[in-house]
Amino acid sequence: MTIAGGGPAGLACGIRMLEQGWAVTVHERGRYPLKKVCGGFLSPRAWQRLRDLGADKHLSHPPRPLRRARFYAGDKSYAEFDLAPQAWSLRRSALDSALAGRFRELGGRLEEASEWRPGPDNGRVVDARGRDAGAKDGPWMAWKAYLAGAAAPPELGTVDLIMLPLDGAYAGLDWMDDGSICVSLIARRGRSLPKLLNGHPILAAVAPSLRAECAISGFSLATRSGGLRLGDRRRVWPPLVGDGIHRALASGEALAKDLTGQASGRSSWDASSLQFGLALGLHYGMLSAWPRRAGLACLSAWPSLATNLYRWTRF
Repeated sequence: MTIAGGGPAGLACGIRMLEQGWAVTVHERGRYPLKKVCGGFLSPRAWQRLRDLGADKHLSHPPRPLRRARFYAGDKSYAEFDLAPQAWSLRRSALDSALAGRFRELGGRLEEASEWRPGPDNGRVVDARGRDAGAKDGPWMAWKAYLAGAAAPPELGTVDLIMLPLDGAYAGLDWMDDGSICVSLIARRGRSLPKLLNGHPILAAVAPSLRAECAISGFSLATRSGGLRLGDRRRVWPPLVGDGIHRALASGEALAKDLTGQASGRSSWDASSLQFGLALGLHYGMLSAWPRRAGLACLSAWPSLATNLYRWTRF
């Protein structure tokens, strides 16, 4: 079996197929450690899946627990809530490398710097190349950077993660497994990055110390049907929800069960479609001032709402 794409979805699929005795080759156009804009936040189920796949023993640092978050509705107004059950943080480069190590440990063939191309003799190929493998005309762009722990804003002294509103965008800052801070943002395509980095006082204060990691432009938050597609090639989850890694791993494992003839145990009704709709609503709400203000008012009246939304979009 050939898998195009060595990210979480493709490697999870390959690992499960190797465990069933299949010969698997994964083509990854980059070299590990990979630089990707998505990833870093692990929902509880994502971390459990990584452990079940056996990738955790290939990590140089254990993931860092994330227990409390703060969402800003403006420059100063915010609401805090518990991440219950707690989430985890892990650098995307470490996550991909750990999965690659487990894949190779099981005897898989992993071709780095190898761009898979369709051909008449390819046979069945799983497409797990990610959100940037298709057309470049989507409405969104994303950017990621890292900040040394010593330069952390004081707001991260009492919470583990903060979300900041920007002009047609939002940004997240959270502690990573190695003690650094991941700074990532998603914006409508065409926004000025320097303007975005100065769009909130907290972000502007740390902007001079940021070390840029990677960027992507022209992707869409969409669902694609048909074919053997995995992860972001099938559905791109809004980053605000932070469950993309779990969804990628789950899709890889589910397809591996189908391809190897195992009973998947999945029902005909897909609950993730409802969760995806809720996630999109939260994503678009974060982009405009009045939904943020309304959300803050709701959280003031119902403090447990944010924690419940965190659960509803994941479980």
